[in-house]
Amino acid sequence: MRLTVLGPLLLNSPMIPGLPPHVAAASGLVCAGDWLYVIPDDATQLIGFSKTVRDEAGRAYRMFLDIELPLEELERKGQKPDLESLALVPWRGGQALLAIGSGSTPRRRRGVLQGLGAEGAVDGEPIVFELGPLYEALPYESLNLEGLAAVGDALFLGQRGNSSEGCNALIELNLSEALGAIEAGRAWDAELIRGSRPLELGDLEGVPLTLTDLTPLDESHLLISAAAEATENPYDDGVVAGSALGRYRLSDGRLDLIVLNGSWKVEGVEVLDDGRILMVTDADDPHQSAVLIEATEVNFEADL
Repeated sequence: MRLTVLGPLLLNSPMIPGLPPHVAAASGLVCAGDWLYVIPDDATQLIGFSKTVRDEAGRAYRMFLDIELPLEELERKGQKPDLESLALVPWRGGQALLAIGSGSTPRRRRGVLQGLGAEGAVDGEPIVFELGPLYEALPYESLNLEGLAAVGDALFLGQRGNSSEGCNALIELNLSEALGAIEAGRAWDAELIRGSRPLELGDLEGVPLTLTDLTPLDESHLLISAAAEATENPYDDGVVAGSALGRYRLSDGRLDLIVLNGSWKVEGVEVLDDGRILMVTDADDPHQSAVLIEATEVNFEADL
C-alpha cells in the first residue's frame, strides 16, 4: 500500500465560533458526484468539499437545528449528537446521505438523512429521525456504532468494541424498510434487524483493533477501517497505536487486514471508482485539523 497525505480539511469559517476553521474530528466519509462529504463527530454539520474546484475550503450544512453546541470541549462532548457514520443510499429516485449517532449516550441516538441533487450537491432540508428503539434492542453493553454501508437491500451498521467488555460486530438491517420508516416519520426499531455477526480484528502493538468505519468495496465485500486506541470505554479517548484497513467478504466472513504505516487514527474510509481509497483522520484535538489520506497499490493478498 502507498499512502499520500492530500492535505488538511479546511473550512470557510469555524463550525463553532471560537474554534479554528477546520474539521478536527472527521469520522464518516462519502463521495457523491462532484462532492466529497465528511461528517465530524464533534459538530452538528455535514461538510462538503467540491471535487471540481481545486483547494476550495469546505462548506458546512447544518443537520440539527435544535442543537447549539458550546465552545468548551468537555461540555461540547457531553451534548454532541456524535454522528460517527455516513453512507450513500437510494432516495426518492435519486440519492441521499445517511448519518447515524453512535448511541454511546442517550443524546447520541438520532439519525439524519440529507437528500442530494444534481452532481451530488446537497438538496433540500435534512430529515432527522429517532434511533432509540433500535439501539435499545441491540445486545451490546457498550454500544458504539461507528460504521454504515449500504449493499443491495442490506444496510450494515458497525459496532466498535473499544471498551473493556466491548466487541466488534456487523449488524444487518433491511435497507428499504429503514428508508421507508424515515419517509413515514417513524423511529427505527428492532423489526429492521436481519442479523448480526462478530468481527475478530486482532491487535496492534498489544492494543485491540476496533472498527471505525465501513464502506462497500464491491457487491461481495466491505472495506473496513479499524484503529488501535487504548481506552476502557467508548466515551473517553486514548493513545492511538495506529490503524488498519480490512477487506471483509460478506459470503463467509473472511477478513484480510493491512496495517497502515504511522500512528494515524483513521475514522472514515471511501473507495473511489478507480480503486483508490480515501481516508480521513481524527486527532482527538479540536485545534488540530483532520487530514485526507489517499491509499493506492492496495494489495489485500500480500503475505503480511
